[in-house]
Amino acid sequence: MLSLLISLLLAFLIGWVSQRMGMCLVNATGLLLRRRPTLFVSLITCGLFGLLLAPLYAVFGVSQPLFIPEVGYLSLVGGGLLFGLASVLNDGCSVGTLTKLASGNLNKAFTIFGWGLGIVLLVLLLLIRVHGDKHLVLSSMLLGALTSALYTFEPLWTPSVFIYNVSQMFWESGDSSLTGRS
Repeated sequence: MLSLLISLLLAFLIGWVSQRMGMCLVNATGLLLRRRPTLFVSLITCGLFGLLLAPLYAVFGVSQPLFIPEVGYLSLVGGGLLFGLASVLNDGCSVGTLTKLASGNLNKAFTIFGWGLGIVLLVLLLLIRVHGDKHLVLSSMLLGALTSALYTFEPLWTPSVFIYNVSQMFWESGDSSLTGRS
């Protein structure tokens, strides 16, 4: 419970500080190109400070499940370039998009919808490439979507709930055997 409270407090503070400083790397890059480097330097300092703290966490045994120093630099640079390209096309990075949405720019909701759609399409393409059977992959995705929708509208539909309800009929009637014979 304490961990959850600390996480919520940290998330709130990150959002508040991001909103107050106008955190957006795309905007910072544009300002840098217009010879106003203050925001860009601030964001680079923020990232470097976070990287400097990572080994300190390791010394004190703080778990960092997403910190993987073994990831190759080519993957990091490639991911960074893709992220940067998408940020320029979107006129804002993911944090900037969420900050703008929280500020009342409801157009950014379409961007978030696009993220979800893009992730689904990427997974679809990867699954088809890995598995090779396009019909099976599309059918399984349709089945997942239908199951998710059914669960949304009727949470008690699952087979385990059905089996539980059937078993309750026997135990509630006072009968301890499934056949009804002693």
